[in-house]
Amino acid sequence: MACMIICLFMFQERKPSFLFNFLFESSHEGGKYSEEDIRDEINITTIGSDTSATTISFVLLMFATFHQIRPVFAREITQDIKAQQFAMLR
Repeated sequence: MACMIICLFMFQERKPSFLFNFLFESSHEGGKYSEEDIRDEINITTIGSDTSATTISFVLLMFATFHQIRPVFAREITQDIKAQQFAMLR
């Protein structure tokens, strides 16, 4: 069943991306974007969404596997960050 839902999602019609349309149109109208620029933008967008999806999947797997981390995680994301803690984030 899950496989069928994934297949339906993959082959559904999607709305065109305005960013990609803009890049393609500007390259054909003698604009400032070359084919290499467009390819780079597509690669960055694809890589970014794939990385985000992988990270979210991993976090959800950890929540499902280790129930004891849920309260710790909730406490950490709701507490305020103090000025001295910003140095630790670097």
